[in-house]
Amino acid sequence: MWTIFLYLSFEATERRIRRQLDDIELGVAESTRLKISHSLKVVDLAIAGAGDNRVYRVTFTYEVTNDSRRPVELSYAIVHASLSDIPEMAPGDVIDLKQRAGKLKWRDVHSQGHYYKPKWNDARTTTTSAGDKLLLQKGGGGTALLHTGESSDGSADFLISGKPGAVITINAKIGSNCDEADAEHWKTTLLGMLPKPDLDVQGPTK
Repeated sequence: MWTIFLYLSFEATERRIRRQLDDIELGVAESTRLKISHSLKVVDLAIAGAGDNRVYRVTFTYEVTNDSRRPVELSYAIVHASLSDIPEMAPGDVIDLKQRAGKLKWRDVHSQGHYYKPKWNDARTTTTSAGDKLLLQKGGGGTALLHTGESSDGSADFLISGKPGAVITINAKIGSNCDEADAEHWKTTLLGMLPKPDLDVQGPTK
């Protein structure tokens, strides 16, 4: 009888541990894990703009990969770009954007947004940093339903006129699984500079 009791107790303990491990594995399988890479490129087109301005091509790209073990919906993607002039600096001077960004005066130069499903009534519009209303486009911008290991990418590519040495900031935001309890929102801020060879700028920041 004692032997049978020990055997049954061991079986019950083993089943309980197995259930706990299954619950942990299920939790890992259901969690949302995204791998996101992004880059910012600014190219001087050598075209004169108004006054001291020049024309630049700005390209912000991003790629999202589903590293979780279940499908993930990329519900929306929004990108805002702003530009700020900085005081004239002597050659060799250094500007720490992380410390100065909040003190600069910004103006919007580009905004775009995309959403995945028609039912995102609250995501069809957003507001720019200037308070203007932005209508989001259905589809594109990396929005998609990604299965395990799948990737999608988006970009913002635009021309701006600005003074060499001016600072450009990109604010990007991506929402995933917006109709579920585990909805997540990823965002980043990248800072760059309109090319000027005699000015050293420390960045980007996140």
